[in-house]
Amino acid sequence: MARTPKQWIGDKMCNICLKQIRHKLYDARISRGGTWATMCEKCFKQSGAGLGEGRGQEYTQKNHDAPFIKTAG
Repeated sequence: MARTPKQWIGDKMCNICLKQIRHKLYDARISRGGTWATMCEKCFKQSGAGLGEGRGQEYTQKNHDAPFIKTAG
């Protein structure tokens, strides 16, 4: 039986740069300080603690109207 992919239902604004997120969204721990944040790809590359259990997840949006689906982490 195929599993239903996990879909992001939270806010789609980056908690760091405060811009609307497009294409890749990260729900991840910040490397400095250990708090969690919703991040765009640019901010994740600069401040994210990585992907995986206890670190973060990546969600990808196929097109502008599509939901963000979990693709890693």
